[in-house]
Amino acid sequence: MGLQYRIYLDGNRVFGCRDCRTHLSTDDHIMSREFQGKTGRAYLFKNVWLIPPIQLLYSVNVTEGPPENREMRTGRHTVVDIHCCHCAKVVGWKYVSLC
Repeated sequence: MGLQYRIYLDGNRVFGCRDCRTHLSTDDHIMSREFQGKTGRAYLFKNVWLIPPIQLLYSVNVTEGPPENREMRTGRHTVVDIHCCHCAKVVGWKYVSLC
């Protein structure tokens, strides 16, 4: 696979992996602080992958797991787990589609 270089983000508040502190997103990308995940309170981000001022969409310090169908409060959705690229810990998930 080769070497992976971590990208360091700038912002008023940078969110990172709980275990290794790898940067994942900034507070500019928060849609809701009132989101509820299965393990408790969570943040809902617009986009974890957008890096200003470049404005390109690509993965930043994360990898995606395989798609799977999950039952959510809003119905059945296809989602993928998001893993930290440094320690491989699951740091969240993203919607792919509605089943």
